[in-house]
Amino acid sequence: MGAPVGETQQAVRPQLQGVAPAPGVTEERVWPPADVQLNDLGQGVSWSKSVTQPGEWVGILEWHVCKDPDGELSPGGVYFQNAPEWMRGPRWTVECEDPLTISPSVLCRTCGLHGFIREGRWMPA
Repeated sequence: MGAPVGETQQAVRPQLQGVAPAPGVTEERVWPPADVQLNDLGQGVSWSKSVTQPGEWVGILEWHVCKDPDGELSPGGVYFQNAPEWMRGPRWTVECEDPLTISPSVLCRTCGLHGFIREGRWMPA
C-alpha cells in the first residue's frame, strides 16, 4: 500500500451556509479543509486518504452528511490492516487500490449509514 490511488473524480464540496467564524477569525471555516482531496463514491459518500508520517497509506476517511442540519460533511475513520497500533478500532482489507475496494462493509455508528466500497463506488447495504 502507499501507492497513489490513480485518477479519481473529485467530489463537489457543499456550500456552507451561515457558518460564523470563531471570535477573532476573519475568514469563514472551510470544511473539509481545502487540502483534503475528496474522491466521490456516489450516493453522497466520498473518501480521502489517511496516511502516516512516512507517507504510508493506512486508511481512509469516509465522508458523508451525518445528522448535520447545515449539511456539513463529517468524516469517519476506516483503517487498513497495516495501520499502526495506536490507531484504535477495527481494520479493513484492501482488495483493490484503484478503483478502491475494501471489505468488510462500512457502518456509521452515529447515523446508521451502511454500505460497501466496491470498485470505487458506494453500494448501500
